[in-house]
Amino acid sequence: MADDCKICSQNNNQAELASRLIWQNDEWLLLHHREPYPLNGWLLLQPKRHIQGVAYFNDREASDYGFITKAVSKTLQDVLHVPKVYLIAFGESIAHMHLHFIPRFEQMASQYLGFGIADLYRSVSDRSEESANANDVHNTILELRKRFEKTPPINN
Repeated sequence: MADDCKICSQNNNQAELASRLIWQNDEWLLLHHREPYPLNGWLLLQPKRHIQGVAYFNDREASDYGFITKAVSKTLQDVLHVPKVYLIAFGESIAHMHLHFIPRFEQMASQYLGFGIADLYRSVSDRSEESANANDVHNTILELRKRFEKTPPINN
């Protein structure tokens, strides 16, 4: 754990995680994005240990990462009925590896497709666009928890 890392602090604050936590094991946390919600189903996968990016994974983390990203992407597609899930990991604003899973809904405005998704994120963050509906987010979290409790993204 790095003392000055926001994600390390968050990972150790169970009260803060409780409403957003979808799945975890000894190495990983899967969470829904906090409010304001850029989109219903915008998820974050982050290792519990402080590492700055994929290049620093050990062999097990590297293997798990592939299985988890596949399972989460497929499950998001099934739960939200979306044709695609974007995956983004910059590691620039916070130096702790975290991967964004972003559902691409059929009805999304064209300016928010592809790299335009960053514009949606900024617009929701500065409140010029509405946050996703909190009840929808809550229901998605519950459904994803149920599915990953039954069939975890990885077994260990």
